[in-house]
Amino acid sequence: MFLESIAVAAMLHLPTTHTPQPNRWHDSGDTRAWSHVPLWIRSLSLCVRRHESMQAGHYRAHNGHSSAAGAYQFLTGTWQGNARGQRLTRPWSHTTANRAPAWVQDAVFVWAIRHGGIKAWHGTWCPGT
Repeated sequence: MFLESIAVAAMLHLPTTHTPQPNRWHDSGDTRAWSHVPLWIRSLSLCVRRHESMQAGHYRAHNGHSSAAGAYQFLTGTWQGNARGQRLTRPWSHTTANRAPAWVQDAVFVWAIRHGGIKAWHGTWCPGT
């Protein structure tokens, strides 16, 4: 009887709508950023984001001691250079990373890694840095 009452109570508290499962990578999940990206880069992005911004607002994070911003903590000048390299147009290439949508930050991170920028995240101790 006791177990039946627990089961009934649990059923009464079930959510009435489906809550989407979070993206296992905790990133934008947008194909504009992640299409044809090797698994090692996506794994690296998760490690870097965990180190740089998971506790500080994630994609909206801003460092109070420097111009570093966004999920990957790009310095403003580095962000603008990489955003232009990614051929992103205004406003994304003329702002700080935390003002760009998540998929744009992911795309710029991928571009930076593919073009030798991996050393920027050496202090994260993420594999490959």
